Amino acid sequence: MIRDSEHNEALHLPGNSPLWVEMGAPDLSARILSLELVQEGRQAMRTVKRIRVAVKEVNGCSVHKLGDEVVFDCVGEASVTLSGTICLGALTSLMPKVYALHNGARFRWAQEDDAVVHACPDPKTPTVFEVRREFE
Repeated sequence: MIRDSEHNEALHLPGNSPLWVEMGAPDLSARILSLELVQEGRQAMRTVKRIRVAVKEVNGCSVHKLGDEVVFDCVGEASVTLSGTICLGALTSLMPKVYALHNGARFRWAQEDDAVVHACPDPKTPTVFEVRREFE
């Protein structure tokens, strides 16, 4: 069940994901400050601890090796520390997914709620990454 923490009312959202909100829906204000996940009558806030990007497949890339990892450790609402080596093309293309996972998004096409596959956009050396969210 999802609750509107500003008004402490239960929200009935369409779709399978509690994070999918239709902003034009009746009784749902764009001013909702936050949504809290309520499990079995008690509130549970899940804080993202890190986003881990692992190389799953390499096809001629000279930067990445199978099993390499880049870790975004979350140190605040919008701050991370980055460890590992990643090419700028892959980093630039990964950032929308890293940002989305950091902010609670779920990708409908992904097989897991907390992970998504990402392909580097370089057509000469396509590398495949798994982007995974970890909680505290």
